[in-house]
This record gives sequence, structure tokens and C-alpha cells, in this order.
Amino acid sequence: MSEFEDIGANELGLISAVLGIVIAYDKTPSEQNVLGNFIVGIGCIILVIAAQAEYLNSLQEKKNENEDSLEIKKQIQKIQKQIDVIMSEAP
Repeated sequence: MSEFEDIGANELGLISAVLGIVIAYDKTPSEQNVLGNFIVGIGCIILVIAAQAEYLNSLQEKKNENEDSLEIKKQIQKIQKQIDVIMSEAP
């Protein structure tokens, strides 16, 4: 959906207002309520999906960071052992 990345906040607000007016123009108040609630329902579902995706991405990033940290710790321990060997061989 890269087309949304190119639209400014004000422009998106204006587009939403125009679409809302056009859709509601020839509808009865009851029909407007049904359509509005339907669109809000779709929006809520999209927000739930996006929130879960962001949460899962953050968990994966933390897991990757932890794996990287463990790898660095292992490398430090390996280097420390090499230093210890060198120091024990020194006169």
C-alpha cells in the first residue's frame, strides 16, 4: 500500500470527508448508520490485525537481539579463554 505513504495527512482527511459526504448523500439516516457502523467495523478489524503484526514483529526483534547477545557473549568467552591460555604460557 505504498500509495498511502505518498498522501499527506491533510489530503487523506479531505479524501475521507469527500467520500463520506458522497456515500451518505442520498441515503436515509438509518442507511447512513448501517454503512457507517459497517465501515467502522472494518476499520476495527484492520487495526487489530495491524496491532498483532506489530506485536509479533517486536517479539521477533527481541528474540533476534537476544540471540545476537548470546553469540557475542560466546565470542567474548572464547577470546577470554584464548587470553588466559596466552597469559599462562607467558614467562
